[in-house]
Amino acid sequence: DHLPITETKYMPDFMSGLYLDGEILINDNRSVRQKLEILAEEIAHHEITYGNILNINDFQNNKYELKARRLAFEMLINLDDLVKAHSEGV
Repeated sequence: DHLPITETKYMPDFMSGLYLDGEILINDNRSVRQKLEILAEEIAHHEITYGNILNINDFQNNKYELKARRLAFEMLINLDDLVKAHSEGV
């Protein structure tokens, strides 16, 4: 509730989302499923990363990106649900 979330058409196509100055921006040109994944990742960036990590050629930035992505996956599906899906053949 404390993070403003804005879906915008004014984001470059190559960008899906951005956490900037306490606000999450999501590219409106994505499916609902993709927007949920993007939102989870940007919330993870809010929780665990800091500073400008846009330069993907920087090793530390890539580590932050992967760490945020892992946390986002954990937010979207917990271990019990993953085990249940596997046992049901999903």
